[in-house]
Amino acid sequence: MIECKPKGKAIVSLGLFAVICYAASLFLVSIKNKNTLVYIGIVVLTLLGLLINIRMFLTYKIITVNKKKLYVKQPYIFRTKIYELAKLLSVNEEKVKTFNDEYKELHLKFDNGSLKISKQEYTDYEQLKSYVDKNKPKHKKKKNN
Repeated sequence: MIECKPKGKAIVSLGLFAVICYAASLFLVSIKNKNTLVYIGIVVLTLLGLLINIRMFLTYKIITVNKKKLYVKQPYIFRTKIYELAKLLSVNEEKVKTFNDEYKELHLKFDNGSLKISKQEYTDYEQLKSYVDKNKPKHKKKKNN
């Protein structure tokens, strides 16, 4: 059984960025002589921190593969979706070369939705990719007579 979870590094980095936004916003609140720019900065930094936190909670997924099915559990919004590999329409892996590494993202399209998984954000990416490649349905080519 393969289980893909968000990596701790990704969660910590997003959480740290949100904390920095909140801290900067609090610093701007403590300034005595406030002008319009300070108020705009407070609002923008607070909204940015909130958006990052909301993104973290809404996109947190645990993907479990068992018996040719992908179970996508989103615990913070109480949702579980099941994707069957027999109903897989397309598999596409995007690769982007970066300065010292390669960013990979796997796009799985099913008849009841789609799923994106990146190597940098999720554990067991390579095992999931090899499992999907091995168990994806064989599409027959139509012959034109």
